[in-house]
Amino acid sequence: MASIAKIAEVSKPLLFHHFGTKEKLYKGCVQYANQLLQSIHRPLSQTGSIIAQLKEIQIAKFDLEKNYPGIFTFILLEQTQIPTIPPTPFTKSDLRKLNPSINPDQYWRILYYLALGYQSALTTNKNADELIADYQRSFAFLEKLALAKEE
Repeated sequence: MASIAKIAEVSKPLLFHHFGTKEKLYKGCVQYANQLLQSIHRPLSQTGSIIAQLKEIQIAKFDLEKNYPGIFTFILLEQTQIPTIPPTPFTKSDLRKLNPSINPDQYWRILYYLALGYQSALTTNKNADELIADYQRSFAFLEKLALAKEE
């Protein structure tokens, strides 16, 4: 607790006054992190495109990581196993917009891993705004390729 108080720049008695034990402090941190994660729940644009909505969600997560560095690393401590890739979220309408040569499952994995890569880079990069802008450009490029019409 002394080390934690020093890093947090508060007195050890103050830390004990508010939390009492390391376990209660940890649970308080988890609760706070979960509240921050809940803050990214906001109305999505009404474009009807899950691809656009995925981009909006990821940008909100990046902003959260930028403002609270390490929040996702901290939350992952609570997970007992590495999460699997969620199933493809594309709607039938989204699938109709995809270039016929694009495999939706592969496209989803590319978008998912792109997001994970940038998320990881955010934890070590000082220039988060440039990294987020680069993600947006990369996402837009992939979206343009996937939604292009074949001639």
